Amino acid sequence: MNDREEFIDDMAYTAMVIDHCGSNISSVSLLLVSKDFRLGMENAELFVEKDHTDEVLARVEEFKPFWQQIEEITRAPVKPEPQLIFECRKCELFKGCLGKDIDNHVFDIPRLSHSKFDGLIESGIVHIEAIPD
Repeated sequence: MNDREEFIDDMAYTAMVIDHCGSNISSVSLLLVSKDFRLGMENAELFVEKDHTDEVLARVEEFKPFWQQIEEITRAPVKPEPQLIFECRKCELFKGCLGKDIDNHVFDIPRLSHSKFDGLIESGIVHIEAIPD
């Protein structure tokens, strides 16, 4: 089973949208492929349901203050320009987004701190070779 924390955010966003459409959410769960399933077992045993109602509804409450901002961004006629932020370093899309075509990105620096990253970005530095001696 692949029951990762990031799925909570995804389910919470979806639940928030559904909630804003006027539907009441009574439960939220993931239907995952069972790691215990073997050929010859009943098809009903292929999936396992993991309830995440409490976690998701709590996260929806954390997301609600951002609803208006999300609404404005997603309904804008022009896509916003991406901004390099410290959280980009762990994003699976980074190499195809802001990290595209940048060799030796500052994120390749071992143990790069948030404050050091901010200082480099404020100086316009995104690749290691641009760091002054």
